Amino acid sequence: MRPDACLVERFEASPLGRALLSAFLFVVLAAIVVVNLPQSKLRSTASDATDPVIDVLGLNQNWNVFAPDPRRESLGLRARVTFADGSETTWRPYVGGNLVGHYRDYRWGKYMENVRLDENRELWPGLAAWVARNQAHGRRVRKVVLVRRWRELKPPGADANEGPQRSYLFYTWRPS
Repeated sequence: MRPDACLVERFEASPLGRALLSAFLFVVLAAIVVVNLPQSKLRSTASDATDPVIDVLGLNQNWNVFAPDPRRESLGLRARVTFADGSETTWRPYVGGNLVGHYRDYRWGKYMENVRLDENRELWPGLAAWVARNQAHGRRVRKVVLVRRWRELKPPGADANEGPQRSYLFYTWRPS
């Protein structure tokens, strides 16, 4: 038996340990109940205290995909990197493996959804500089062009699932 296992067992068996674990479980369960309440004054007031717990534990859920007005477009983001020698490469947000890649993909997807918006233009230079650093591999980067991509999603039963791919070059970064 590991020495720290004895410590954990002693903590769980002690009155203070039981009280702390019970309090933790109570807070988590209360936070789960509050986050699942319908929109109301009670939920709004209580969520100020419970939202940090939900966020830290990763229990927050966004069901907008099933909302009455789901997104009607498939979104994408690319960065075209041009090097000093004239060669180019294309960067795409990370897409991981089947086992745990989805957790990392989700973060990249949410970042991509938000960074491409005009209201978040202050994020563009940082993203472009990061792409340049991560794509350089010892080469000098001349510029990075960020490109929004999207396709219209067709309703169920339509001849094609998606409309034509569209793109828009929305930011150009050059190293200083």
